[in-house]
Amino acid sequence: MAPEPLDPFTQFERDGWELSAAGYADGLAALTAQAIVPLLDAVGAAEGVRLLDVACGTGELAAVAHWRGAHVTGVDLAGAMLARSRERLPQEVELREGDAQALPFADASFDAVTLAFLMGHLADPRQGLAEARRVLVPGGRMAFAWWREFEYAVAFHLVFSALSEHGRLDVPLPAGPPFDQFSSRDACEKALADAGFVELTVHEQPLVWVLASGEALFDACLRGSVRTGALLRAQEPAALDAIRAALCDSARAFERDGHVELPMPVWIGSGRKP
Repeated sequence: MAPEPLDPFTQFERDGWELSAAGYADGLAALTAQAIVPLLDAVGAAEGVRLLDVACGTGELAAVAHWRGAHVTGVDLAGAMLARSRERLPQEVELREGDAQALPFADASFDAVTLAFLMGHLADPRQGLAEARRVLVPGGRMAFAWWREFEYAVAFHLVFSALSEHGRLDVPLPAGPPFDQFSSRDACEKALADAGFVELTVHEQPLVWVLASGEALFDACLRGSVRTGALLRAQEPAALDAIRAALCDSARAFERDGHVELPMPVWIGSGRKP
């Protein structure tokens, strides 16, 4: 039986990550990897735990979980991401292609589920959380990471300030949920509670994105992200040049010892399936 066609936003995300896998590995992966240990700690990933890493990307979290002794399965929507993961991971780690909103696994298959930097990329985040809960055993734990508000996640603030001043935000992209829908503690707690999780915890985790320059930030967003990259690629050439120049200029305020350090705090939210 042929799989159900993806909705326009999910197809946009899939196509975007197929295009951006290499750029993500070269740029954002070093930042998001800083959330791996807090996520694994939140779900108790240890020897013998059956862990599902949803949107496993380039495989950094799955690699650490495997090193801890967990039995790891990774699932991702983009084949290019899975190919990157396979280069990194041992054969014992199972990798599957699939949609977080319709996971290709039976009920109660896993002791732990992680959703690292996924929530704002889902057309239906509630369904994504419901699927995570479905595949957990009773008593199993789920944890996700998502960015704090733009005024705290400095890279996003700089990029979107430059876009707003020198470019256009009203470019034709598929309609999707707000990128910052889960950027507050209250929103994270409500999403977990609405999905039926208990013993909820939401705490801030400070991350810092270290980059060679503002130019490196621009390149990482252009080549290694989906919605932001699509926004940038949709600009007129002159506007794109102005955005790049503005971003390089604003990043200088964060230079430290020859590189740029951008605070990028996240929420780590977790809960237990009753």
